[in-house]
Amino acid sequence: MTQNVNILDALARWEAKYQKEMTLEELAKQAGIRLASLKRLIAGNPTSLDMQKLDKICAVLECMPGDLVIADSVGEMRDSTRIEVERRRVLSNLEARTKKRTKYYVE
Repeated sequence: MTQNVNILDALARWEAKYQKEMTLEELAKQAGIRLASLKRLIAGNPTSLDMQKLDKICAVLECMPGDLVIADSVGEMRDSTRIEVERRRVLSNLEARTKKRTKYYVE
């Protein structure tokens, strides 16, 4: 089971609550963590899931770690699978467009 960290949603809720914006730099500074660590968490490829960092982020954003961590019980798709799904979607859309154009030319 993989775990994803969804910091941007919590940041958006904080911004909506206080009607002001907070940059990632400000969040990192207030939480006392490096900006690079915060960006790795957001990108989904942290070196490790450090609960102390999550606690610090939660203290700033006024949330709980459970609000940030999302467990993927279904399992994650591999990049090759994602690419194949996207390829099939694009081909299907192209096929549908081609059928529409052909219909106009045939009539």
